[in-house]
Amino acid sequence: MLFFFLFILTATGAAEAAGFSSCTECHSSYCEAWQNTTHGSTLQPYTPEGAAALLTPQNGPITIGTLHYSFKSNDQNGWIEEKTDSSTSNYQITWLVGGKNIIAFLSTMGRGRLQLLPLAYNIRKKVWINNSAMLPHGKTSDSGDWKSSSGTFSTDCFSCHADTAVSFFTPQSDSYAALSKSPGISCSSCHGSADAHEQTARKAQAGGIFDDHQIFSFKTASPEQINDTCASCHSANIPLTAAYIPGKPFFDHFDLKGLENMAFLPDGRSLGDSHIFTQWRMSACAKSGKLQCLHCHTGGGAYRFNDPGQENNACLPCHKNRVGNAAAHTHHKSKSPGNICISCHMPMVELSGFEQTDHSLRPPLPSATRDFKSPNACTLCHDTKDITWADIKVSAWHADAYQTPYLKAGVLIKAARIADWTRLPAMLEYIENPKRDEITVVSLIRLLRVCNDARKWPVFINSLKNDPSPLVRSAAAGSLKGSPMGDTASALFAALNDKYALVRIRAVSMLAMLSSQELLPEYRPRFEKALNEFTTMLSDRPDDPGSYYNLGNLFLERRDFQKALAMYEQCLRLEPNNLQALLNCTMALYYSGQLPAAEQKLRSALKLQPNNPQAHVTLGMLLLEQKRPVEAEAAFRTAIKHDPSNAAAYFNLAVMKAAEKPKNSLEWCRKASELEPDNPKYAYTYAFYLNRAGKTPDAIALLKKMVDKQVPHPETYALLAQIHIKQNKKNEARAVYKKALANKAIPQETRMGFMEELQKLE
Repeated sequence: MLFFFLFILTATGAAEAAGFSSCTECHSSYCEAWQNTTHGSTLQPYTPEGAAALLTPQNGPITIGTLHYSFKSNDQNGWIEEKTDSSTSNYQITWLVGGKNIIAFLSTMGRGRLQLLPLAYNIRKKVWINNSAMLPHGKTSDSGDWKSSSGTFSTDCFSCHADTAVSFFTPQSDSYAALSKSPGISCSSCHGSADAHEQTARKAQAGGIFDDHQIFSFKTASPEQINDTCASCHSANIPLTAAYIPGKPFFDHFDLKGLENMAFLPDGRSLGDSHIFTQWRMSACAKSGKLQCLHCHTGGGAYRFNDPGQENNACLPCHKNRVGNAAAHTHHKSKSPGNICISCHMPMVELSGFEQTDHSLRPPLPSATRDFKSPNACTLCHDTKDITWADIKVSAWHADAYQTPYLKAGVLIKAARIADWTRLPAMLEYIENPKRDEITVVSLIRLLRVCNDARKWPVFINSLKNDPSPLVRSAAAGSLKGSPMGDTASALFAALNDKYALVRIRAVSMLAMLSSQELLPEYRPRFEKALNEFTTMLSDRPDDPGSYYNLGNLFLERRDFQKALAMYEQCLRLEPNNLQALLNCTMALYYSGQLPAAEQKLRSALKLQPNNPQAHVTLGMLLLEQKRPVEAEAAFRTAIKHDPSNAAAYFNLAVMKAAEKPKNSLEWCRKASELEPDNPKYAYTYAFYLNRAGKTPDAIALLKKMVDKQVPHPETYALLAQIHIKQNKKNEARAVYKKALANKAIPQETRMGFMEELQKLE
């Protein structure tokens, strides 16, 4: 509990505020109608009558691991029964969540926390499903760990499903307050706190003036404000703050997942529910800045254009000509399903038990089905036809090869996902193209974090400095780890003044290793302000293990190992099986000199995932530090067994066995270099051993290749120059030193050393 004070100082419980009952006094008809909308009924107390109307009997228990689960009910209660061969446990259902596609069930458990139960119900198909992994919206897993924090409604789900602005968790008592009587999505969820609004309204009733409603109003909001408010729930987001304030910029409260996430196909099609905002930002209509969610949807979530004959009015007024002559554009008969705009531009697909329309609003892309297995409207409707037929049709209708830009972007994402850096020039060119798609650029930048090619750094820095998208700027800032300082530092410090919080915190996270005392006085205020903002954001969710994990990472970066350890231990208290927290805790123990404790923590991680190759590599390095080379070698070999492409394992084997087994060492070095050809450390080491083994021409060729890539690795230049000097090729050595001097990615002090070596050759 050593550093738990961070949360006690920053977290607040859910305050009593003007709510649904107060709003009903003046807006009774709207409030009454709201309760029957999709949004209004998203969270309901369990009642036998409601359950009887919604649920059908279960056809036998659902087995999850070794446990068997069944829904049971009587005229008073409902519960989920958990059975083993020798015992039975019952978990009473207190709340129902959802209702449009899937109904999930909540049970009130220890400390008042609401936990999602392991079964859910598919309303459309009228079947019971496994919901054990507690992933969003009905995705299933065989993990069976439904009692973990990932399934705690009170931590992860309340902000979109409950009428409360902040968490109802109280750190001091380590417990949760009960839900209110009107718990679901309600007035304040979309309009913000109504306290000031209610007070002003009551003064107006008493004869005052009511010209400022003091509440977020969709009638006066901009399209961006409306879209950001809806996106706070309808997005694959990463929360940065304890609560979203309606109408405020999305990127002051959230980061947004892109196509680096496997919940999306390479072309942007979603594989799960609630990923609408990522797709939405890929839409030309959304990019125009004119279209907002309430053009097509009511506040309750209903679609406005279901009436026959009015279906295409959704695309008015922007596409007046096409709507007026729809059949010519759609190539389908009037009044047929294919003549409705959304049939082709927003096809309905089923994803993990959910029906969802594609909100990228793109035209049909049969070629994307061929290349990425992405669904397209043509063959979804004409299900007896194949992709070739659909591709021929749309190509005949459109002479502009409209599919090409989407396919090119998807191909780059697909290549980046598998670390195919042969396409790196095309990726960097795409990132710098002013006509690029924002989400594709963000995804490429994030995927390129594992690429060791130094050509990416100038592109990332330019994106941070000049891209108009805060999402792109934040991705660029968060991807500069390992880049040489200089231009990088100046760009990051400038970003500390960015308009959007997301950019500021990503920038300061890259500078977190610095202390204020190390900075020039003019830089200190903005650095300290941004660092405080970052720390506060990480502390805003005190019952979320991820908050402690991220704080631990921040303290680890700042070399404050005791605080890092305290945060990791808090994370593991809430989520004992968090593998990454165990691994990072190992590093904190290692750096603080607690090697036996680090080994113990690492072996706990390996009990969770015995085949985790990175854990075995880390164990090998830890054992080497403890002078246990035999065990270390076994750990590296185990890593290779579980992952034959693990370059780090080969590299460490090569270095530790260089004297004892030089031939084997050379081969392991070759493997490491070939597996990660852009890693200058691996290439340099391989070249060093090649030269030592008398294969100097091969060493020179490899070193020249790295020099041509302008790697920020001084040892590469030094070794190549030394080889040339030994061969009495002073001109070649001079050329190498000059290239090193011209490489601004190498620290200036090191370049001055190369200048001295160059002068010795003059």
